Amino acid sequence: MHAAVSYEKMTGKSALDLGQFQDNKITPIVEMGFCMLLAQNDSNDIPTLENIMNDLDSVDKMAEFLKAVSEEIVEFYRPEKSPKEEKSEDVAKNA
Repeated sequence: MHAAVSYEKMTGKSALDLGQFQDNKITPIVEMGFCMLLAQNDSNDIPTLENIMNDLDSVDKMAEFLKAVSEEIVEFYRPEKSPKEEKSEDVAKNA
């Protein structure tokens, strides 16, 4: 949640607007990735967003960063399963 709040403060956009992460724009994903880094680390240890962008100077580095952030976004926004759904999955696995 800290990353989502930081994203909203930094961009002025709602972190719950999932469309911005799905319309083939790189900027929102990079900004959310930056906010994730801030949320998980001491701010003194994190370079500026501009420095991160400069470090992602190759297509391969950018692709790797975008993939990692996108996977985290998917996990964060994935609806939680109800206990009934989890129990059904456990029964299916044990069958």
